[in-house]
Amino acid sequence: MCKLFWVLGCRLQPKRCTPSVAAYKSMLSKADAKIESSKKAILATVNKGRAIDSRETFCSTIDQIGKQVYGWQKSFDMCNDNQIFKIADTKLQSIITKYNDWFMRFLKDDGVSPETKLKIQGVPSTMDLFREKNKATASPVPSQLHSNNQGCGSHKP
Repeated sequence: MCKLFWVLGCRLQPKRCTPSVAAYKSMLSKADAKIESSKKAILATVNKGRAIDSRETFCSTIDQIGKQVYGWQKSFDMCNDNQIFKIADTKLQSIITKYNDWFMRFLKDDGVSPETKLKIQGVPSTMDLFREKNKATASPVPSQLHSNNQGCGSHKP
Protein backbone atom coordinates (compact mmCIF):
# COMPACT_ATOMS: atom_id res chain seq x y z
CA MET A 1 0.00 0.00 0.00
CA CYS A 2 1.32 3.40 -1.01
CA LYS A 3 1.30 6.07 1.68
CA LEU A 4 0.02 9.46 0.62
CA PHE A 5 0.42 12.72 2.56
CA TRP A 6 -0.71 16.29 1.94
CA VAL A 7 1.64 19.00 3.20
CA LEU A 8 1.49 22.72 2.32
CA GLY A 9 -0.47 22.12 -0.87
CA CYS A 10 1.79 19.27 -1.96
CA ARG A 11 0.92 15.68 -2.50
CA LEU A 12 3.71 13.54 -1.05
CA GLN A 13 4.32 9.91 -1.89
CA PRO A 14 7.47 7.88 -1.56
CA LYS A 15 9.98 9.41 -4.00
CA ARG A 16 7.31 11.67 -5.48
CA CYS A 17 6.17 15.21 -4.68
CA THR A 18 3.68 17.18 -6.76
CA PRO A 19 1.46 20.26 -6.28
CA SER A 20 -2.06 19.37 -5.25
CA VAL A 21 -4.87 19.51 -7.76
CA ALA A 22 -6.53 22.15 -5.56
CA ALA A 23 -3.41 24.36 -5.76
CA TYR A 24 -3.30 23.92 -9.54
CA LYS A 25 -7.00 24.77 -9.94
CA SER A 26 -6.63 27.80 -7.66
CA MET A 27 -3.79 29.16 -9.80
CA LEU A 28 -5.83 28.73 -12.98
CA SER A 29 -8.90 30.25 -11.35
CA LYS A 30 -6.92 33.36 -10.39
CA ALA A 31 -5.64 33.72 -13.97
CA ASP A 32 -9.19 33.36 -15.32
CA ALA A 33 -10.52 35.95 -12.85
CA LYS A 34 -7.79 38.42 -13.81
CA ILE A 35 -8.61 38.01 -17.50
CA GLU A 36 -12.36 38.42 -16.93
CA SER A 37 -11.76 41.61 -14.95
CA SER A 38 -9.54 42.96 -17.71
CA LYS A 39 -12.11 42.09 -20.39
CA LYS A 40 -14.80 44.05 -18.53
CA ALA A 41 -12.53 47.08 -18.21
CA ILE A 42 -11.50 46.91 -21.87
CA LEU A 43 -15.13 46.64 -23.01
CA ALA A 44 -16.08 49.63 -20.85
CA THR A 45 -13.26 51.65 -22.42
CA VAL A 46 -14.03 50.64 -26.00
CA ASN A 47 -17.84 50.78 -25.81
CA LYS A 48 -18.45 53.56 -23.28
CA GLY A 49 -15.27 55.64 -23.43
CA ARG A 50 -14.42 55.04 -19.77
CA ALA A 51 -10.88 55.49 -18.53
CA ILE A 52 -9.09 52.21 -17.97
CA ASP A 53 -7.17 51.39 -14.82
CA SER A 54 -3.58 50.66 -15.87
CA ARG A 55 -3.77 47.35 -13.97
CA GLU A 56 -6.59 46.19 -16.26
CA THR A 57 -4.84 46.76 -19.61
CA PHE A 58 -3.89 43.84 -21.82
CA CYS A 59 -0.14 44.10 -21.18
CA SER A 60 -0.54 44.55 -17.43
CA THR A 61 -2.90 41.59 -17.23
CA ILE A 62 -0.42 39.31 -19.01
CA ASP A 63 2.39 40.61 -16.78
CA GLN A 64 0.38 40.01 -13.59
CA ILE A 65 -0.54 36.48 -14.66
CA GLY A 66 3.11 35.83 -15.47
CA LYS A 67 4.18 36.97 -12.01
CA GLN A 68 1.44 34.92 -10.38
CA VAL A 69 2.46 31.77 -12.28
CA TYR A 70 6.12 32.37 -11.46
CA GLY A 71 5.28 32.66 -7.76
CA TRP A 72 3.07 29.58 -7.90
CA GLN A 73 5.82 27.50 -9.50
CA LYS A 74 8.43 28.79 -7.03
CA SER A 75 6.21 27.82 -4.10
CA PHE A 76 6.33 24.25 -5.43
CA ASP A 77 10.02 24.32 -6.31
CA MET A 78 10.72 21.30 -4.11
CA CYS A 79 8.39 19.10 -6.18
CA ASN A 80 10.05 16.46 -8.31
CA ASP A 81 7.19 15.33 -10.57
CA ASN A 82 6.85 17.58 -13.60
CA GLN A 83 3.53 16.23 -14.90
CA ILE A 84 1.34 18.90 -13.27
CA PHE A 85 3.67 21.63 -14.57
CA LYS A 86 3.30 20.33 -18.14
CA ILE A 87 -0.47 20.27 -17.74
CA ALA A 88 -0.41 23.78 -16.26
CA ASP A 89 1.63 25.13 -19.18
CA THR A 90 -0.79 23.63 -21.71
CA LYS A 91 -3.84 25.02 -19.91
CA LEU A 92 -2.26 28.46 -19.37
CA GLN A 93 -1.26 28.64 -23.03
CA SER A 94 -4.87 27.94 -23.99
CA ILE A 95 -6.23 30.59 -21.60
CA ILE A 96 -3.75 33.24 -22.76
CA THR A 97 -4.28 32.45 -26.45
CA LYS A 98 -8.06 32.81 -26.09
CA TYR A 99 -7.58 36.14 -24.28
CA ASN A 100 -5.14 37.32 -26.96
CA ASP A 101 -7.54 36.34 -29.77
CA TRP A 102 -10.41 38.13 -28.01
CA PHE A 103 -8.24 41.22 -27.55
CA MET A 104 -6.88 41.33 -31.12
CA ARG A 105 -10.32 41.98 -32.57
CA PHE A 106 -10.22 45.48 -31.05
CA LEU A 107 -6.85 46.22 -32.62
CA LYS A 108 -8.19 45.20 -36.04
CA ASP A 109 -11.41 47.21 -35.65
CA ASP A 110 -11.24 50.46 -37.62
CA GLY A 111 -14.07 51.81 -35.47
CA VAL A 112 -11.80 51.89 -32.41
CA SER A 113 -9.62 55.01 -32.28
CA PRO A 114 -5.83 54.74 -32.19
CA GLU A 115 -5.89 56.46 -28.78
CA THR A 116 -8.24 53.83 -27.36
CA LYS A 117 -6.23 50.99 -28.91
CA LEU A 118 -3.09 52.29 -27.21
CA LYS A 119 -4.82 52.72 -23.85
CA ILE A 120 -6.28 49.20 -23.74
CA GLN A 121 -2.84 47.82 -24.58
CA GLY A 122 -1.31 49.75 -21.69
CA VAL A 123 0.41 52.54 -23.64
CA PRO A 124 -0.46 56.17 -22.92
CA SER A 125 -2.04 58.09 -25.78
CA THR A 126 0.13 60.98 -26.92
CA MET A 127 -3.01 62.83 -28.02
CA ASP A 128 -4.49 62.53 -24.53
CA LEU A 129 -1.24 63.78 -23.03
CA PHE A 130 -1.22 66.66 -25.53
CA ARG A 131 -4.84 67.56 -24.75
CA GLU A 132 -4.15 67.57 -21.00
CA LYS A 133 -1.09 69.76 -21.40
CA ASN A 134 -2.91 72.25 -23.59
CA LYS A 135 -6.16 72.28 -21.64
CA ALA A 136 -4.77 74.88 -19.25
CA THR A 137 -3.24 77.08 -21.95
CA ALA A 138 -6.22 76.75 -24.31
CA SER A 139 -3.98 77.06 -27.35
CA PRO A 140 -5.82 76.79 -30.66
CA VAL A 141 -5.84 73.54 -32.54
CA PRO A 142 -4.54 73.59 -36.14
CA SER A 143 -8.08 73.74 -37.61
CA GLN A 144 -8.71 76.98 -35.69
CA LEU A 145 -5.53 78.53 -37.08
CA HIS A 146 -6.77 78.04 -40.64
CA SER A 147 -10.49 78.63 -40.13
CA ASN A 148 -10.55 81.91 -42.09
CA ASN A 149 -8.28 80.67 -44.86
CA GLN A 150 -5.56 82.92 -43.43
CA GLY A 151 -3.11 80.09 -42.75
CA CYS A 152 0.16 79.26 -44.45
CA GLY A 153 0.17 79.92 -48.21
CA SER A 154 -3.00 81.99 -48.11
CA HIS A 155 -2.22 85.64 -48.69
CA LYS A 156 -4.66 88.39 -49.59
CA PRO A 157 -3.34 91.02 -51.95
